[in-house]
Amino acid sequence: LKSVINRDATQRPIIKGRIDLKDVAFGNLTNGITGISREVMRLTKLEQFFIANSPITTEKFFVGEKSEGMDWANFTNLADVEIYNCSKLTALPRELITELPAIQSLNVAMNYGISGEQLKEDWEALISGASGDKVQILYLGFNKLKETPSTELLSKMTKLGLLDCNSNKLHTVHPFGKGVNPTTLYFDYNNISNIKAAEDGYFCGVSQLETFSCSNNALELLPDLFTAKSIHTMISVDFSSNEIKALENGDAWRGVNTESLNLANNCLEELPGRIMGSGSRINTF
Repeated sequence: LKSVINRDATQRPIIKGRIDLKDVAFGNLTNGITGISREVMRLTKLEQFFIANSPITTEKFFVGEKSEGMDWANFTNLADVEIYNCSKLTALPRELITELPAIQSLNVAMNYGISGEQLKEDWEALISGASGDKVQILYLGFNKLKETPSTELLSKMTKLGLLDCNSNKLHTVHPFGKGVNPTTLYFDYNNISNIKAAEDGYFCGVSQLETFSCSNNALELLPDLFTAKSIHTMISVDFSSNEIKALENGDAWRGVNTESLNLANNCLEELPGRIMGSGSRINTF
């Protein structure tokens, strides 16, 4: 906008001052797109596919019939997909999320018309689809998700680096297991009262994990998800603004290695000695 205004001699130019990008308010629409022609399937060199702030519906997401040669499997360069703030969607476009072969980044945040149960089914379909083991970044924030897929399915997301589940209605979070090594996990602002490690003792692999955040939930026990015996140290672990009164597993709590452990705004009456007695390496409480 700044460059457009400054090229127009009839308008007062913007000489200085910082221009900040602003997100669109939840539910606000900025276009009138109600469907996408299937002719887009001829653009096989596409690298990005974004639709946002639109009244598009699930039933008419793609308009028209497939012709000969139209196949999502041909989109081997399409790695970045965004379906954002489309309030009339009742489900994600199944053929897109399951048939695209090379999705690395998927943003489906703020689609509040999709029920929690349906969004879970869509996530499961994504995992079982052509890109399930290729997705590196998954944004699911500001939706109605209540439960994550099972560990059996989540363990297939072996390339996952960032998962954002902030501001949903999550009450059940299943672990990934040690075969999935993300860098960043966000579960803030949900209804989580219990979160546990998998049978292998890992919530997820920790060799690359830098940030684990589960603030503003309903946890009463500090989860036993990590271990002080790990050679890896995280940057930040955040369980602030829960209802934590004690440690899960008490004196058997395994510890955590992190530069920062945030337990602010909980219900602890005293700092459990086991946090340090476990051998945890923590720089900042």
